[in-house]
Amino acid sequence: MQCEVLVSGCFLVVHAGHCKLLEFASQFGKVTVAINSDKYMQEKYGDKYIPLQNRAFVLECNKHVENVVVFREDNPSEIIKRLRPQYYVRGPDYAGVSLPEQNAIDSVQAKLIIHHADKIQDSSEVIELAEEGWFDSISDETIIEL
Repeated sequence: MQCEVLVSGCFLVVHAGHCKLLEFASQFGKVTVAINSDKYMQEKYGDKYIPLQNRAFVLECNKHVENVVVFREDNPSEIIKRLRPQYYVRGPDYAGVSLPEQNAIDSVQAKLIIHHADKIQDSSEVIELAEEGWFDSISDETIIEL
C-alpha cells in the first residue's frame, strides 16, 4: 500500500494545532494519519491519555484526513516503510530535531516537510487546563444560538 501524505503522532488530545497541521498536510495530497497504540500511550503517559478508538474516531471526523492507521512500535519507521508515503509531514516541534524515522523516510524516498507555523497548543497544556477546571469556567454565554 502506498499513501500520498503521512502524518504521525500520539494525538494525545486532538486540538486546534493538530487541525492546522492536518490542514497544512492536505495541501500535498490525501492524508493518512498514523497514531501510536494504547500500549505505547500507557507507557509514556500512564493513565492520562485518550484511548485509541476515541483518538482515531476524532481524527477520522477531520475533513482533511483520508485514513487513520495505528502503529505499535516506539517510532513510525515500520509504518513509513509499509505505507511508502510521497510526503511525510511533521509539526513545528520537529524543526531542527533528529528524527528516529529518518532512515525509513530516506529508504522510501519520501519528502520530509516540517510545518513551520507557530505552535498554537500543546496536548499537555490542554490536559493541565482540564485538570485545573479551566473548561468548567466556560459559560453558556459564549455559545451563540441561532
